[in-house]
Amino acid sequence: MDKESPLIRFFLKAGILQSLPDDFTLELEGHGPIVALQRMGLLRESEAIRILSERLGIEHVDLISEDEAKTLRVDDFKDKVDGAFCRQYLVCPLKRTNKGVMTAFANPLDHEALKAVEFALSSPVSMVIAEESKILRIINKYFPDVQDIFEEDNPGDYIDIEVIKGGRGTEDEETSETKNVAPIVRLVNEILVDAIKAEASDIHIEPARTVVDIRFRIDGVMQKVLEVPKKLHSYLVARIKVLAAMDVSEKRRPQDGRLGVRMGDHTIDMRVSSIPTSNGEKIVLRIMRSDYEGVTFKTLGFPPHIEEAFGRALESHSKLVLVTGPTGSGKTTTLYTAINSIKDGKKNITTVEDPIEYKFEGINQIQLNKAIDVTFGSALRSILRQDPDVIMIGEIRDTETLNIALQAALTGHLVLSTLHTNDAPNAVTRILNMGADPFIVGSTLAGVLAQRLVRKICSHCSVPPTEKDIMIYRKYMDAYGIEPDNLRKAFGCDYCFQTGYKGRLGVYSYLEITEEIAHLISTQASIEDIILAARRTGYDSLDTAVADLWRHGVTTFEEVKGYLSLEAKSRYKAKQSSPTPPPQARPPQQPIVQTPPKPQVAPLRSHQNNRISAGPPRPPVPPQVKVRPPSPPRFAKKDTKRTKILVVEDDIQARGMLRSLLEGESYEVVEASNGEEGLNLVRSHAPQLILCDLEMPVMDGRAFLQKMKSDAKTMGIPIIMMTRGDDKESGKTLLKLGAQDCVSKDSAPNGILQKIRRVVNCFVD
Repeated sequence: MDKESPLIRFFLKAGILQSLPDDFTLELEGHGPIVALQRMGLLRESEAIRILSERLGIEHVDLISEDEAKTLRVDDFKDKVDGAFCRQYLVCPLKRTNKGVMTAFANPLDHEALKAVEFALSSPVSMVIAEESKILRIINKYFPDVQDIFEEDNPGDYIDIEVIKGGRGTEDEETSETKNVAPIVRLVNEILVDAIKAEASDIHIEPARTVVDIRFRIDGVMQKVLEVPKKLHSYLVARIKVLAAMDVSEKRRPQDGRLGVRMGDHTIDMRVSSIPTSNGEKIVLRIMRSDYEGVTFKTLGFPPHIEEAFGRALESHSKLVLVTGPTGSGKTTTLYTAINSIKDGKKNITTVEDPIEYKFEGINQIQLNKAIDVTFGSALRSILRQDPDVIMIGEIRDTETLNIALQAALTGHLVLSTLHTNDAPNAVTRILNMGADPFIVGSTLAGVLAQRLVRKICSHCSVPPTEKDIMIYRKYMDAYGIEPDNLRKAFGCDYCFQTGYKGRLGVYSYLEITEEIAHLISTQASIEDIILAARRTGYDSLDTAVADLWRHGVTTFEEVKGYLSLEAKSRYKAKQSSPTPPPQARPPQQPIVQTPPKPQVAPLRSHQNNRISAGPPRPPVPPQVKVRPPSPPRFAKKDTKRTKILVVEDDIQARGMLRSLLEGESYEVVEASNGEEGLNLVRSHAPQLILCDLEMPVMDGRAFLQKMKSDAKTMGIPIIMMTRGDDKESGKTLLKLGAQDCVSKDSAPNGILQKIRRVVNCFVD
């Protein structure tokens, strides 16, 4: 570009540039003319753009501002222009307006570019001016370009890596110096290295109809980084399969494999999975962490009081410590950090994992292998004969694993494991519902850590929230007592890949099992009682923990909103404000199991309403003087021969009669007044048999039966339905819906008991 170009003449006339020599030539070197002039020190880009905008009457647009970014519709023009075109002319179509397609230009006096854009878009163009760097940022976001990787003379930095076929520990290594390998090998290497540098957790290679999308999961969020021509898909998949020791010829079935990438002194393992889709095979590579040795509870973001309490649990013996949360919440990282913190060379530590994500020195790690019957249960039985001090179980998935874990804790071992529950108190309910003895759970459980991962706000580009934002936040701020002073809002910059977030932080809620809570668990107290007792000793729920991160500007409202609960907070405040008797004086929430004399056999019809009735109602016992039989010692074994029956019946007198009848036969009885209450008690009490009335308010027996039989967790519980009179048609329908038997409410007590005994003998262990 010389002095006669329109842009140079404009700058000379406007006084931005001083006189230039006659032989002046502008070397662009891959940049636009304004940036090239700035690199020569002849002008400043911001001043040049301001004067161009004012003198030419062309709007200046900040492409990365939040308001502008929300209005962009660049995807609408992908069938008209590509990345190469946009980079060549330093332009980018932004959105359609009533004046034509709004298009950003780095050089608004480039008439050749204007004609090319109008021709490509087949539409009038509404020109705006923007900084070259911001135009390129939008182009790179919407038109990621793979072409540079295939250029042999690409001037970019070459990457020297070693790809280890089949993963760490094999000897089949490929030295892949980028400049000396085939293009497809170079492409795969670039993808792997870019993902590692971006600290991605997963790489997704997803075939679409005409292209292949390369997406990284960064900080838990999927981000598209590259678009590859569809013709390269088969080569890309074949290359990764070869590296992962997978069958290249098998394209119809899912496969799994591993590979490793060595960069300098570090080796990063990757777990590879392929699955056939309608557009071709999809590949996902999970990047495994390799730096657990240096991770501490402090670096994970543990608050000091939780770190101290969790540390006490790890120092104990004959205890079970649980970490709970959904998939991807960092449970494995927490367990590995716990193992690393107690690894002192004086303990025999054994783990059972599926899969082993990181190999520790000095720890015995066992990989599950269902093909040869190496399961959690079978491995644990063998481990107990190996004189362990500490046992880590990757996940408690079934009753067998739970029982062995509790037995191991009872016999002097520290057991660490994970569960999938929403919070710490519900982990107690979960293991009790799996059939664990509450007395054993109360005596062995040391603590439950619930956790989540939230994205940290980018420190380079965060901004204060606007007044409009504060209005949206207000009800949550009031509920959690948050002031607006330190609140921040995500924006987006190059450092955080335009997301507004960089890195993730753990959010933790720890339930320490004190003597009081252990007693509540042993006596099967309600979850509400356990939570209230825990709050007296400093327990905070997850919503309070994430609210604190928001309060201090560590993350944003948008990131934590899903964890905040206005309803839960108001309930908690109401319970705090209401007087609560001390725990030892409070009446138990569970139904009181009494042992009345065995009732006489007599017709049980109520002549008033033809429903089962206990006759004259028993005098009510005031709640404050209810007497419960003395609780057994905490380490006592409960009588496992008693069958627990849930009675779902809205008539209080009928419920009282049925309770007396069943307790006289040594059954344990739990009561519900409608179907909804019954469903809740099924989850919290795990009955072995249900006796359910057909006609009830709120949720009737038919709806209750259908809900029970449609849930895989409850469909196996036998249900006897109680009908009015001799209603054979209703009985047939209920049996088809899954009821094990039906009984008329007009039946004599012996008839009811015979039905119950038959179902218990046939369906209850």
